[in-house]
Amino acid sequence: MQIDASVDNGRGKGMMERFSCFYESLDKKGIDLSTAADPPANPAKSGSLGGKQAEQQKPAAQLTIDQVIQMVAAKLADDLIITTIQKSSSKFDLTPDALIKLKTAGVSDEVIRAMTK
Repeated sequence: MQIDASVDNGRGKGMMERFSCFYESLDKKGIDLSTAADPPANPAKSGSLGGKQAEQQKPAAQLTIDQVIQMVAAKLADDLIITTIQKSSSKFDLTPDALIKLKTAGVSDEVIRAMTK
């Protein structure tokens, strides 16, 4: 196994013994952990994006009215909820019943306004 070569002390060897079946299963699947932490030299050529670039390229998640209510119930700050709404690609159907549901759940007017944009 490639990983054995990187372990040079008794403690590391002990851990290798404990996790050997894990490493063996990775080997059987063709997964090489020695390159897992190494980013591609040129992401444009490799066809993959690194860390934050990949997150920025992902389509924004769709939020639901119930998720907004959950964020309010979790006592997240209005500005954080509003930023989350603005970054999402959600189009909320704010019928009178939905507005009443939001207000009854304690959603602030500022958050509701953000949902209408």
